Amino acid sequence: MKHKHKPVPGGGRMYFPYYLIFILLQFPFCLSCSDSDSPNEQFDPNKPVEVSSIVPESAAIGLPLIIHGNNFGTDKSKIKVLFDDVEAKIIKAKNEHLYVLNPKQSNGEHTIKVIVGDKEGAMAKKFNYVVTASVTTVAGNGERGTSDGNSLEAEFVGPDYIAVDDKGNILASDWNGDRIRLISLEESKVTTLSKNDNAYGVCYSADYNTAYIAVESSSKLSYEYDCSSNWLRSVIENTVEIKDGAASLAIDKEGNIYYIGYRGAIARKDHLTKKVTIIGEIPNTLIDTKADGYGVDSYACYNSRDNNIYVSTKYDHAIIRFEAKSKLESKDFELYAGRVGNSGLGNGHRLEATFKGPRGMAFDSKGNMYIADSSNHVIRMIDTDGNVSTFIGNPIGGNQDGLIEDALFLLPYDITINPDDIMYVADSGNHRIRCISIQ
Repeated sequence: MKHKHKPVPGGGRMYFPYYLIFILLQFPFCLSCSDSDSPNEQFDPNKPVEVSSIVPESAAIGLPLIIHGNNFGTDKSKIKVLFDDVEAKIIKAKNEHLYVLNPKQSNGEHTIKVIVGDKEGAMAKKFNYVVTASVTTVAGNGERGTSDGNSLEAEFVGPDYIAVDDKGNILASDWNGDRIRLISLEESKVTTLSKNDNAYGVCYSADYNTAYIAVESSSKLSYEYDCSSNWLRSVIENTVEIKDGAASLAIDKEGNIYYIGYRGAIARKDHLTKKVTIIGEIPNTLIDTKADGYGVDSYACYNSRDNNIYVSTKYDHAIIRFEAKSKLESKDFELYAGRVGNSGLGNGHRLEATFKGPRGMAFDSKGNMYIADSSNHVIRMIDTDGNVSTFIGNPIGGNQDGLIEDALFLLPYDITINPDDIMYVADSGNHRIRCISIQ
């Protein structure tokens, strides 16, 4: 049904935060101090806990920090270090120094407090937490192929659609639906689960126990994988005769599954009765199912904040939405973002912005939407006020890891976000899966 041409990428570059050298040099030196507990190193409940300074005064997540002060004691089990209300892990405690790891916080200034027993000390000067964002490759060597194995040595033809669970398992449909691939981030391993399946859209249930994959077929509607039983698969037949099967799917907070038909029909599987019914059809005023001889060829996602299903239509350069319910009429569908039939890379209000071949979408924990704006080679963001911006990438396209202002993508097809707001992108033109980490 669909044909995709994927160019071979160029190389990337590595980077290193050189300001860490000072900390890395100082930190081991401090830890090498004597572990003997002299009397004056014990916490004195009759004296105040004092916090005088921190080195460095500004840092990102996970970096070692040295807090200077007095009357901390040496028993770290009795000490609590807070950055506002966020607790830091204490590596080592000396009476006048604490060695901690910077916890994940919001961007900006925070008050450091040290609590020992019923005594509390706070540093007068604020600590500045720095949010860092970077792009790294987690799977794919950049060559077009189907080889499994080590994640960074494996090959992809796409990937086309992806979804990630809470354990770091990325499920991907690859090569125009020909293969279903499992990428284990924990084991750094890629495995082909099945071949010749005509599989496309991918999503997980809310509890991550089941994975659902849409199938473009006259006889099959989707596959369901039991993630806890060695990825045992069952087949959902296309009993409703939805034309050409489903291009994508989404699941609502109750567990109902919405199949987005290749020609625009919407089918729903009830989470209680398991019955599949046609509940509506995307109106022709919002999509052109005959564009270039193709169907909707859509991507879909669910937003629990407004109980809406969002559908991107790459040929119409737009994103539409409808409420997740059991029956749909034409008036239930609305244009959410883009200008139907008009392509571009224009930012601004969502109904004034333009896209070029938008595909996969995902929402973060704050309700911001991220879109793989495929033919623009960028990731776009729509914030909760409805403003569209170019989040990362450049319309020239390319393959480059590193800081978000330097990173490049080539035909990004899909995006998925884990519970910790770490994003994964199906960078189809580069035959890789990339990670966007904002910390």
